Amino acid sequence: MINEEIIYNYVKNYKNIKEEDIINIIYFDSPVSITKQQIKNILTHLVSQKRLTIKENNGKINYCVNTTQIT
Repeated sequence: MINEEIIYNYVKNYKNIKEEDIINIIYFDSPVSITKQQIKNILTHLVSQKRLTIKENNGKINYCVNTTQIT
C-alpha cells in the first residue's frame, strides 16, 4: 500500500507540480495497485492537514509543500 508519506515526498521532490502530473507520476511509478482517485484523495487529505498547499492558476491546480506549517 502506498501511504501519504510517500505521496508527500513525491510532491516535495517535484516542488510545484500540476495535479494531473503528480497523479500520473505516482500512478505509473507505483509498484502497488492504486487508483488515480485514491491518489487524489490522499493529496486532498494532505492539504486538509496543511502539509501541502494548493496554488490555482487558470483552473489548473498545483501542489507544493507547505513551508509555513506549525509543528
